[in-house]
Amino acid sequence: MGTTALTITTALGPYATTGLALPFEAMDLANGNHFVSSGKELLIVRNDDVAAQTVTVVSVGGVEGRTGDITTFSIPASDYAIFGPFPVHGWRNAAGNIAVTPSDVDLKAAVIKMENLR
Repeated sequence: MGTTALTITTALGPYATTGLALPFEAMDLANGNHFVSSGKELLIVRNDDVAAQTVTVVSVGGVEGRTGDITTFSIPASDYAIFGPFPVHGWRNAAGNIAVTPSDVDLKAAVIKMENLR
C-alpha cells in the first residue's frame, strides 16, 4: 500500500480581506504521507500528544546528487513545526511528491501552497 496523500490548500495572497483556517488532517502512522510538490509548499505539523513526537521529511538526490532528510525532527507536546518551502530539486521524488513520515497518530498536518504571493 502506498503513502496517504495530504490535501494542499492554496494561500490567499497579499490582498486577501479574510484569513485562512489551517485544514489540519490526521497523518498516517502505518503508511506515511505525501503531498504533490510544485516547490511552493509549506508543511505545518501539529503535535496533539502530551509528549514530544517526531516527523521526518524525506529528501532525494538533488542536482548535485545530495540528500539530506529532515530526520526525526522533534515537536514538543501541544506545539507546531513548519517546514519548507521545498525546492523541487532535492525534495520531489520520481512520483512528483514529498514524502513525510510521522512517529505518532497524534500528529496532524496542513500543507499550504504559497502560489499567490508576489
